[in-house]
Amino acid sequence: MYLYILLMATILIFFIYKYTTAQTRIHQFEGEVAKTPEQIEHGLMFRKEKLGDKVGMLFLMKLDNHSFWMKNTYIPLDVIFLDRDMRVVGFVKNTTPLSLKSISIDEQSQNILEVNSGTVDKYNIKKRDKIVFTEKNP
Repeated sequence: MYLYILLMATILIFFIYKYTTAQTRIHQFEGEVAKTPEQIEHGLMFRKEKLGDKVGMLFLMKLDNHSFWMKNTYIPLDVIFLDRDMRVVGFVKNTTPLSLKSISIDEQSQNILEVNSGTVDKYNIKKRDKIVFTEKNP
């Protein structure tokens, strides 16, 4: 009897794992990485040309409820909030250039990826999707 219950529980866990991980997709981006406080503060400010396709700026942060703004940022962006494993925990789409309005989500994140506005919709990025980011020098 116990063996039967253990077998059924194992099968159930397998199908739950398979279902939840099958929905996760991987998206590849490249670009600059903001690591220092100065780089994080400056971000994409003062740039007037859109980023390339699948190009963004990755901000390496500590786990927290992060908030960004668009001060001195001329290009509209999608802001993607990521956990420590680079999985999407949330995003804010189509930010307003030059706005001082706070951009945040109601969950903690560790890394943030800024990409061209419309990228989240174009690539159908969803929560729990994985981001693979390759650093490229500016």
